[in-house]
Amino acid sequence: MFFTTRILLNQIQKRRLSGLQKEILKLYKEFLKTANTKKNKEELKEIIRTRFKENAKKYSVHNITAIEWQVRYAKSQLEMLKNSNVSGITIIK
Repeated sequence: MFFTTRILLNQIQKRRLSGLQKEILKLYKEFLKTANTKKNKEELKEIIRTRFKENAKKYSVHNITAIEWQVRYAKSQLEMLKNSNVSGITIIK
């Protein structure tokens, strides 16, 4: 998984990224870094990857308002995950 993520990031880095795209990549990396500090890190990483992929497909690149809202929401989720009392994430659909 790490290898394919690295290839994907290298491909993205070859083109010029907007500020919002850079912010999303930074957020993604922070989530993965935080997941590594938890006991169930592999499960968390898979959830994080899935959520980012789902949201990438879910929103049009032209729907900036929705994307910015998702970024703000993700930042609040990241802050919660960073809390030492939090051990994981549950997705409710």
